[in-house]
Amino acid sequence: MNLQLQKNISSRRELELKKELRKLDEFVAELKGDMMDKETTLQNIFEENETMKLEISKGFPHGGNKVGEEVVAELEVAKPAEREAVIGWIDHCCCGF
Repeated sequence: MNLQLQKNISSRRELELKKELRKLDEFVAELKGDMMDKETTLQNIFEENETMKLEISKGFPHGGNKVGEEVVAELEVAKPAEREAVIGWIDHCCCGF
């Protein structure tokens, strides 16, 4: 009788753990999808910044214009901040579960 009860409890616990595992698998899959979306967004921003830098350098072909150089420098400074924002979002999402 005691052995039967232990098997029953063990079976119930196994089912509960399987349900929890399925939920976690779904959550991880959703996080991966979100992360891929954010990576795509980050890549688009990076490409846009590169395009803007190129356009700015074309507008100031001799490189002597101080304003153009400052704008290019500001774009370079923005890259790490953008990456850090995405990484922060990923950390926030991953640490939440």
